[in-house]
Amino acid sequence: MKTIHDSHLTNTSSQRKRKFLPSQSINIILERQSLERKLMNEQIKLSATFPAKPKRIYDAWLNSKEHGAMTGGKATVSTKVGGKFTAWDGYIWGKNLELVPNKRILQSWRSTEFPKDHLDSYLLVKLEKTNGGTKVTLIHSEIPQGQSASYKKGWKDFYFTPMKKYFSKE
Repeated sequence: MKTIHDSHLTNTSSQRKRKFLPSQSINIILERQSLERKLMNEQIKLSATFPAKPKRIYDAWLNSKEHGAMTGGKATVSTKVGGKFTAWDGYIWGKNLELVPNKRILQSWRSTEFPKDHLDSYLLVKLEKTNGGTKVTLIHSEIPQGQSASYKKGWKDFYFTPMKKYFSKE
């Protein structure tokens, strides 16, 4: 087991000490945190095709009124990187991290069910044009351990199912 103490790395099994620069120590801590997140968190991926163009789905996802209409839950959404959003009457919230018009949306994401000390998860919404409309792929990562099955069901029941109805009316 390795521990970090006052810019020294101590290998407790051999009691060897190596001196690191402070920036190296920070990098080691960040790498360890990243590894711990990967080991302790879950990821889901699901896709569905909707009878609408990528631009239509992208615009609806990032419009408060339409996001609410296509899902059935109240939403407040920003169209800017760094902008905040809420969905399902405040059950979900986060920030837009990357917006590539009509292609992808990357958001930090959390719900009221996340442990208070858990970092935000990430939601990647990929939009791919198909013959029948748009294939939407959701990749939801960094989900707290034990919660992915519930969120997978939620994405299907509270997003994909109502979105199919919403976009079929057009």
